[in-house]
Amino acid sequence: MTQSSATQRSSEQADAQFAIDRTHPGRWTITFSNPPINMFVPTTIVELGALLAELEADPSVKVVVFQSANPEFFVAHLDVTKAAERPGVLDLWRDIVLRLSSTRVVSIAKIRGRTRGIGNEFVLACDMRFSSRQTAIFGNPEVGVGLVPGGGAMEWLPRLVGRSRALEFVLSADDFDADIAERYGWVNRTLDDANLDSFVDALAGRLASFDGKTLATAKAQINRFGMPTAAELQSSNDMIFPMLAWPDAQARRAKLRGIGYGIHSDFELNFGRYLPSFAPADATAAKQPNPMDKTGVGFDPAMFAQHFNQFSPDYAPHFRDIYSHMRSHCPVAHTDEVGGFWAVTRYEDIARVAHDSETFSSSYGVFMSPHPQPLKRGFGPLDEERTGPLAAYPAGPNGEAPRLNFLPLELDPPLHGQYRKAVEAPFSDEALSQMAPWILALTDQLIDAIIGKGQADFCRDLSTPLASIYTMKFLGLPLEDWSDYAWFIQSARSGSSSVQPKTENPSELELHQRVTAEVARQRTRPLAGGVITHLLEATIDGRKLESWEIEAYVWVLLGNVATTPACMASAFVWLSRNPEQRRRIVERPDLLPDAIEELLRVFQPVHAVTRTVLRDVELAGQSLKAGEHVLLCWASGNLDETEFPNADKVDFDRANKRHMSFGVGRHYCMGADAVRLEFRTMFERILRRIPDFRVEEAGLRPTLVPGVVAGYAHVPFVFAPGRKVGGPHIDF
Repeated sequence: MTQSSATQRSSEQADAQFAIDRTHPGRWTITFSNPPINMFVPTTIVELGALLAELEADPSVKVVVFQSANPEFFVAHLDVTKAAERPGVLDLWRDIVLRLSSTRVVSIAKIRGRTRGIGNEFVLACDMRFSSRQTAIFGNPEVGVGLVPGGGAMEWLPRLVGRSRALEFVLSADDFDADIAERYGWVNRTLDDANLDSFVDALAGRLASFDGKTLATAKAQINRFGMPTAAELQSSNDMIFPMLAWPDAQARRAKLRGIGYGIHSDFELNFGRYLPSFAPADATAAKQPNPMDKTGVGFDPAMFAQHFNQFSPDYAPHFRDIYSHMRSHCPVAHTDEVGGFWAVTRYEDIARVAHDSETFSSSYGVFMSPHPQPLKRGFGPLDEERTGPLAAYPAGPNGEAPRLNFLPLELDPPLHGQYRKAVEAPFSDEALSQMAPWILALTDQLIDAIIGKGQADFCRDLSTPLASIYTMKFLGLPLEDWSDYAWFIQSARSGSSSVQPKTENPSELELHQRVTAEVARQRTRPLAGGVITHLLEATIDGRKLESWEIEAYVWVLLGNVATTPACMASAFVWLSRNPEQRRRIVERPDLLPDAIEELLRVFQPVHAVTRTVLRDVELAGQSLKAGEHVLLCWASGNLDETEFPNADKVDFDRANKRHMSFGVGRHYCMGADAVRLEFRTMFERILRRIPDFRVEEAGLRPTLVPGVVAGYAHVPFVFAPGRKVGGPHIDF
């Protein structure tokens, strides 16, 4: 077999995870090889992402066959040790399995040896699977170590084999031979090992002889039935991280050490056989009581504060009680959860940290992830090499690379000020005044689309389209792509989306590539009024911005498609539940700006951001060390009674409007006035045109990850039908 290196990326070349045979017209053969047992590592995932991009870019490729150089292991599982060193690339995995299924290229897995965990998730995402009767073994062992499969097994298996058989596979966490896999429908066919190569070669050659466009069209049509969505995959991923803290899961995983995990061993050859021995010696240890309910009679915020975790399922229903306790008893509290950090909960202390960039840095990440991870050295989902002056940005106190994926948010002074100034003009009062009539026309057009029906979903039909289409217009991205960006960003940040995408399952990589292409296009064809064109013309210290820097601006501003709709929805629900306050605004429209500020304070969508401590410092009596992380709990600051008396109450007449919903200090949200304009326009028109709206409480669906974006994903409501107003039409 003639093989070539998997990629041309020199930084990965020495650690290439597979080789590519391109010698056959119309088809490539990919051979995995990562001795001793063919585990997937983060580099594998990066290379697979690049491979898919190569496949999609080469119209001559119609078929790709995946095989292993190790006859005992197709893919053993994920190498968790290496994943811990660079888990940021794991965010690509969901996109990779979806792209593999939806790309025009037909994928075939030729399976010899064990394929478990992430390996099984990979082959399930392939279009066809053929296995060796003598050597192939399949399994998802996650339940046996106290977790659940998180990369697609729970989404693909029920579609392929049915619910009951999927339950057998997943819950037993056992190994299954190739004959059972064929009988149940896990694979297309099982063949004798001696016949496997010739069969797959003949099938791949046959497919490669057909017209590629016809193959792609037929595949796309079949994909309409049974493809999992990104939101479904994400829902499984979201389950994993809280489970990592379960005592039973920790005890079971501890038993992996010292028994041959990750090496060629009897354990790896017979993983499923060993799992029952991991059961706790005391049967009571398997119980999973709520650790925050120490009395058995209710939630205990003091207990939660000792293990503070904004991604815990206990956080959302109790965060007000949690923060009230912490402000009174432990305003700066350390937790070992999510990699360990200090939670800062009082308004005064939060403001101090936010204003002190010399001690508390934004450059090493400002958004906490439920799975702690070292920061990538490059930009975007493929960890691309940065160019320009920021490529030399200094490492952090722990030697970590700067993040710099969101500019200027992830910069410290003095660079922060320079980068912020470069993008200020589109946010000016003059620019927003010019945009206001367009936003009004869009809002009326959205209301016109529902006003005759008497029922709608506020998030799906109003807040998400308004925020997303406006964001596309503001940035200079194609308006017709709004639902793809909204669907992906909402799903990634809050666990679900209010809308369906125009493109089926658009991936992170695909959307990054669209932004990259648009930046390149506008270099020669500027789009007046858009942020991208503005940044292409901007300079910092006399130099033009690098393309990746412009993209980093774009991605921070795209966050508006998730945060603003969620917050608007919370305000809409509150107004439905408080009709007397709604009537006050209807009767006194001059109250609306004050009402918006108060609703923003109480229903803040982003509850917290992080900083990295650059030098030892004392804060509220606690000693913080360089290299530690600090969580600025904006939501707690907004509820601080010392700053806002009766803070839990929505009070339109409140004099103090210095809330933290747009941040504090140098990193105060650039788009704050734009968000206010969206809010004001939406609620002015709603209260004028549909003043009698009533939310259907039974249909409310909160965002699934309120620790990232808090609010609602679905808000069904009813109202008396009205008339359309017409006006300018916006094509989107």
